[in-house]
Amino acid sequence: MHQTELQISIARKGKGITDTLTGFYTMHEHANSKPIEDGKAFAAKKYPNEHCVVQVSPLENIELENAVANEYGLSGKQIALPKVHNPLQSCFTAYSAKTIAGVELLVYEVSFGVCFAEVNKEWLNESKAA
Repeated sequence: MHQTELQISIARKGKGITDTLTGFYTMHEHANSKPIEDGKAFAAKKYPNEHCVVQVSPLENIELENAVANEYGLSGKQIALPKVHNPLQSCFTAYSAKTIAGVELLVYEVSFGVCFAEVNKEWLNESKAA
């Protein structure tokens, strides 16, 4: 099974994101919250007496985020929010396919801007083969 590198961010109350980790996960591990659990374990060990929030996202790609924001004319408090494309998650059936800056994406317009995910072709092929 193909593993994709993901970014795990740890946010602490009143301090914002204080730690960022990366790790490689399969499609099934991601769908079963293994990256979240790994982030929680890290946070519990490093900050045992604090409540932390864990977020999983694709690796940071500012150029792609800016290209999506420009494509949709986002301004002010509107943002282009990157998501991890996992074909096992049904939410992506509501997204529309679009190519931006030469990258095949799935996009979904929301009140605060646009959610987008780069199509994970390896995981998509695995899900079709299963």
